[in-house]
Order: sequence, then structure tokens, then C-alpha cells
Amino acid sequence: MKVSVVVCTYTIELFQDTLACIGSLVNQDYVDKEMLLVMDRDEKLYQMFLDTIPDSVKILINERPGLSEARNLGIKNAEGDVIVFIDDDAVAEKSYLSNLTKNYEDEDVVGVGGKILPKRRPSYPEELYWIGGFTYKGFPEERSEVRNVLGCNMSFRREVFDKVGLFDTELGRVGRKLVTAEETEFSIRVLNALPDSKIIYDPSAIVYHKVHEYRENLRYMLSQIHAQKRIP
Repeated sequence: MKVSVVVCTYTIELFQDTLACIGSLVNQDYVDKEMLLVMDRDEKLYQMFLDTIPDSVKILINERPGLSEARNLGIKNAEGDVIVFIDDDAVAEKSYLSNLTKNYEDEDVVGVGGKILPKRRPSYPEELYWIGGFTYKGFPEERSEVRNVLGCNMSFRREVFDKVGLFDTELGRVGRKLVTAEETEFSIRVLNALPDSKIIYDPSAIVYHKVHEYRENLRYMLSQIHAQKRIP
């Protein structure tokens, strides 16, 4: 099956991280793929990407800032049977796409997420890893059926978006604003609309996510906990 990988970015501060992300995708052992980089309008950043990333990566300009808006734009332009989303500050293991997509051999599987490991050990315990966007303690340790995936490392069949719609743009980060849970809401919507469907967590599909120092700040942690109250 053909896979479309969507990477969303919005700031020049993450330029080097985004290059590393794209490099890890270019070097995947999975061949039948396309890569889409969705970015907020920024002429300087756009030119920087044009000068550095492979021509095979399609750049899309998001005119309506916000992560859900960016992901939706990627979906609308994707040609793959499966659409994969990875954060711009994460890098994928070489067999990431192969390990992710093998789960779709089961026709009842409509979504698959993988393991998100921190690039370095954060200052907070594993029970709070969700604050940094990592797979946290309590998540299944083996391949399992789950309620929802985590946004940094997730995928869905293309046809799912045709059946149940796109990500809710009232949710999802805009810059560093913390309103989130769009992937949770979408996953629940999918399972409610398609009762026989399954969403799988496969820990063999691994990405490594950047540990941001500002997310280790107690004030940020408390703000993130408050924002999570909106999760369905």
C-alpha cells in the first residue's frame, strides 16, 4: 500500500529538528511512500526548506494556523492508502513505516499508533511522560487494541477521513497554546462511527521525540494538566 507521511511545522526555531525528521523519513526501508511538509506561511522558512530538503518532499502552505488545520491540509493533498503523522521534532527508526503499516493487513484495523520515546530522559517521572508527548507509563507494553493514538506517532486509513471527516479545528495546538486532544476526539469518533473497526498500538513502530526544556517547567506542567481537562 502507498503511504503518505505528513509533517507539520510552524516555526523557524524547529528548522533543524524538522530537517532531522525528514531525513529519518527519507531513509526508511519502506519504499512506496510520499512525504508532505505542511508549514505556516513564512517566506524565509519556506526558502530555507526549498534549499535543503529533497525535491521528493512536497511543501504545502497552511494559511490557517493551527496543528489540526495543518494536518487537515495534509490529508486533503495526500495520495496514500494510509496517512501517517509524525511531529516535526521527532525522528523515526529506519523500519518505522514497515512496522506501522504491517498492522493494516488486518482489514478491521483503521488506525495504528506507535511508541514515542524521549531523545533524553526528562526531569519528570514516566507517569507524566504525556506532558512531553511521549508514551507514558501505563500504556500497553505489547501490541494491543486501544481507544486512541497519540498525535506524534499515528496513522489512519485514508478512507476513514472520507467516512467520518477531518480533525476538529476547535482542538489542536496553535503555536504554544495548549488546547489539544484532537487525535483523541478523532479516534473516538472513528470507533463510534465504525463499530467493527480497531485502532492498534504497536510498540515496534518507534519514533524519538525531542525533550523541550520549557515543558519541564512546573508552570507549564500545571497549564498542560489544566488543558487536558478538555479531553473527551
